[in-house]
Amino acid sequence: MGLVSTIADTLTDDATDPDAVGYLCRDCDTSFERSGNRMIRMRCPDCGSADLGVRDGN
Repeated sequence: MGLVSTIADTLTDDATDPDAVGYLCRDCDTSFERSGNRMIRMRCPDCGSADLGVRDGN
């Protein structure tokens, strides 16, 4: 997990959101969670890639 992900996770409470969706960046392998209501134009917080996959399980 990169610096940007760590800061974003600290400032947001998406990880405790029951509707949070887990993502995995296919370019840099960063794993992160975001609220289900923020799914438009989702990008990796570390490398900015839009090539994301949804993680299996939480």
